[in-house]
Amino acid sequence: MQILIPNEGKQLRTLRYKLAENDLEAGDYASAMARYEALDGYRDSAARIKQCRYAIGQAALSDGRYEEAITVFE
Repeated sequence: MQILIPNEGKQLRTLRYKLAENDLEAGDYASAMARYEALDGYRDSAARIKQCRYAIGQAALSDGRYEEAITVFE
């Protein structure tokens, strides 16, 4: 027997969003970006993906990894 929980899908997406936010705050931009992408447009995840991509590109640029920075910024 399956138990139905009201708003279960929304609760799961909210929890996943919070995990992505934690990764972002910790500076784990690649993990955060992957989590935001998995949310498929939930809340402001599209803007957060851009924020992560920019941070990853900036880190590559700062480290002298210019080819990687170009790829990320394209």
